[in-house]
Amino acid sequence: MLRTLRLVVLSFSALGLLSTAACQVSTEDGKIILEPAKRFNGSPETGSEAWNAGQPIVVFNDNGNTKIVADSSVAEVSVVGRPFAFDAEEEDAKKTIEEKLNLKVATENGEIVVAATMAGSGSYGYDLEVHIPSNFDGALDVQQGNGDVELASMGHAIATRVTSDNGDITVKNVTLAGRIELTTRLGDIEASILPTGSDKSVVRTNMGDVTLGIPASAANLTIHAYSEDGLVTYPESWAANGEESNVSITLGEGTTELEVSSGNGDVTLH
Repeated sequence: MLRTLRLVVLSFSALGLLSTAACQVSTEDGKIILEPAKRFNGSPETGSEAWNAGQPIVVFNDNGNTKIVADSSVAEVSVVGRPFAFDAEEEDAKKTIEEKLNLKVATENGEIVVAATMAGSGSYGYDLEVHIPSNFDGALDVQQGNGDVELASMGHAIATRVTSDNGDITVKNVTLAGRIELTTRLGDIEASILPTGSDKSVVRTNMGDVTLGIPASAANLTIHAYSEDGLVTYPESWAANGEESNVSITLGEGTTELEVSSGNGDVTLH
């Protein structure tokens, strides 16, 4: 996407977070004084919860990056949360980590819930790594506040939803299947997907680029792809109707529906 434009938008839409992370603001004799803030890391926190076949997993992270890994060495959901805080003084950062951050791993209403939460608002949070069994066959739901989400591997999830207020969504080394919902208000999305079933799948960023790999085996897919301020590109061999910013593509019978869109960025299908 247009990186310069994205930085400008970030400077306004996320000013509170970024300015707090970059510096401490104080006043003296009516003047605003900016003092550099440093990132201080707390001791890693861990948690785990037994997982049963078909059981859904829900991950919440208020602030920080989130990584999901399907791991053949675990039979449970295993979590590492690395707390951090930006501040001018290490003691103040440690106090923030101790008093304002909380990591929970528990079973609630039949779901395994991983929650990395922060009290109030500020430049502190968790970088979260969640290891799930490699034979995971439930639904995964990641709800992200500020930070990037990476799905490094996914087992055999029947449905995948990632929603983010501010951050990129990246899927690596795996093709998502079933019902898929990847949405971010501000960030790029890059993934390989093969939606299946009767429910519509959605990939959407309000501001950013979308890059999707569609496997050659996709023989039952209708794709509606559009950009409000960008271009849609796709292989010439695909059967498509529309114009350069709004196209409908049919692969095979086309009974499974996928909607892909960007508010301000390009959509690339390959």
